[in-house]
Amino acid sequence: MDYRLITRGFNASDSLKEYLDKKTQKLEKVAPEGDHVSLEVKIEREKSRFDTEITLHIRGGVARTECSSEDVYVTVDATVDALEKKMQKYKQKKIARHKVGHKSTVIDLVEGQESEREEEEENMEIARSKRFFLRPMDLEEAKLQLEMLGHNFFVFKRDETDEINLIYKRKNGTIGLIEFEV
Repeated sequence: MDYRLITRGFNASDSLKEYLDKKTQKLEKVAPEGDHVSLEVKIEREKSRFDTEITLHIRGGVARTECSSEDVYVTVDATVDALEKKMQKYKQKKIARHKVGHKSTVIDLVEGQESEREEEEENMEIARSKRFFLRPMDLEEAKLQLEMLGHNFFVFKRDETDEINLIYKRKNGTIGLIEFEV
């Protein structure tokens, strides 16, 4: 599988590139067949710690995982394994929903950044801004996207009502839904 490697804080060795080639081949088995798939691998070194983020772009969607460790090979392993599990789960749910009679539409996964520890409200700044297109989807698709991204919330356009909704993970493990009124 072709991928784009982005490194920050160090230069990737040939052995690391070969290792990434080998590990990304595992993802070909779980990537949707017939889809144009692109992969982006970001590895950042900060002091003695490596942060690895892998983003898989599929037709109309994105799946993303990230891990940190002091060994770059360990972070690559953990990140690829986590992404492989997400994609297997995605395929299983998509097949199960298709058998039940749901629409077999591509799930739109919103890329975002998980927040780190909260600071006091007056000290908080907008660190990153993104713009994305909201595709209409049902609640089940939105739940799957929330799970695929591994975030605490997901914004989507409800296909039945054409309104913007937000689902979020609650502390007790359930999912909440916010329906906006304008």
